[in-house]
Amino acid sequence: MRAVIRKAKPNELRIVQNLNVGLFKSDGPRDKFLNHQWPYQEGEKYFKKRIKGGNGVCFVAEVSGEIVGYLAGAIMKTESWRTIKRKTELENMFVKEKYRGKGIGAKLVAEFFKWSKEREATCAFVAAYATNDKAIRFYKKVNFVPYSATLEAYLTK
Repeated sequence: MRAVIRKAKPNELRIVQNLNVGLFKSDGPRDKFLNHQWPYQEGEKYFKKRIKGGNGVCFVAEVSGEIVGYLAGAIMKTESWRTIKRKTELENMFVKEKYRGKGIGAKLVAEFFKWSKEREATCAFVAAYATNDKAIRFYKKVNFVPYSATLEAYLTK
């Protein structure tokens, strides 16, 4: 199976949004506050901006003419207390279930790393749910290392 990784085109916005819905469905059990309408609400503007380019990017993975995954990311503001001059964030990605384990996600990340280096980033980061063991294993496999942990306290009943 040969996957082609390329930048998403404006007319592929709805496909990327639909894939993002798949991400939200898989993350739903991990986050009771997840807004499942986001991909078609604020997500539309967000993905249009990433597809347009500039400080952000949206890649798609295509197999036999079918878009089976995507990755969206951007250049982010660096923290003043660190010496990193420029960093990028892999903001979200999703590969359809039947295409997982075939190297497509790794190819998407490799293309994102290449894009990041071309923009002189010296660090890339990604956030994953602490309970998403598969995602954490995947990100470690493609050279991300644990850096910090974010904890939440739910203040509602």
